[in-house]
Amino acid sequence: MEIKQRKEQQSKHKWYITSVSNGEALINLQRELKSLWQDYFDGELKFSDIEIEVIHRPKYPSNTK
Repeated sequence: MEIKQRKEQQSKHKWYITSVSNGEALINLQRELKSLWQDYFDGELKFSDIEIEVIHRPKYPSNTK
């Protein structure tokens, strides 16, 4: 059973979306995006292997390289 679950996870494509949001705002953004994805693409075979994750991207000062 565990091997089957691992194979299913490995076959998924993970898309990362970065955001400068942090904390509760980031959690809400993640939740809303997943909800929208399910509403619009649930049942579409070509999108069934895609998983979306919103991650925090720190806001760096403009003078850094």
